[in-house]
Amino acid sequence: MKKVINRGAYKNPPQAVGSSKGFDVYQNMKDNPLFVSCQSDVDELKVKRDLYEVANAKAANGGKLLTVEKNKCYEAFIAQMDKVADKVEELADGDEDIATAAGFDTIKARKSITDLSMPKGLIVVNAERSGEAKVMWETQPNVVTFAIEYQLPGETVWHNGTYSTNSRNTIISGLPVEGITLFRICALGRKGLKSEWTEPVGLRVI
Repeated sequence: MKKVINRGAYKNPPQAVGSSKGFDVYQNMKDNPLFVSCQSDVDELKVKRDLYEVANAKAANGGKLLTVEKNKCYEAFIAQMDKVADKVEELADGDEDIATAAGFDTIKARKSITDLSMPKGLIVVNAERSGEAKVMWETQPNVVTFAIEYQLPGETVWHNGTYSTNSRNTIISGLPVEGITLFRICALGRKGLKSEWTEPVGLRVI
């Protein structure tokens, strides 16, 4: 049974808000054929909610014992809300629309990051010092670090330049000042995620 109902929406707010949410759930479910198998629990929810409202009205006139009774009634009401929520989640089997139709707030599903986009906007320019290149790119979400590689003039192998947690640029030092050096970059994320390498960009380092 997948949990799709945000139970904190009726448990954590003040009692008046929780009671109102319980009434909404009752109204949404009582005549809905989708929830015919839950009707006995829904009817009991209204009973528990009404008992709380009566106890709440009495407690408003003061008195410790009346407040204790009100809180007991509210706990019983919340326990019944949980019971109805269990039935709805069993019926929904992960379908958040069914939980919403019952009047419950749903848990916002977290998107699972399964891939990373290739970095965009790669630009390489000469830095202030001789033999240095400034590599720049556009920032992007879900990246832990960027890997930068370079290929020296006349070579076919790629060398590890650096790893940058800066989301926009980095400096590569110790480069030759003759010929065209190629640069490329990829994004690295959590759980071993890695983007494709960008197309190489060449620079005559000075």
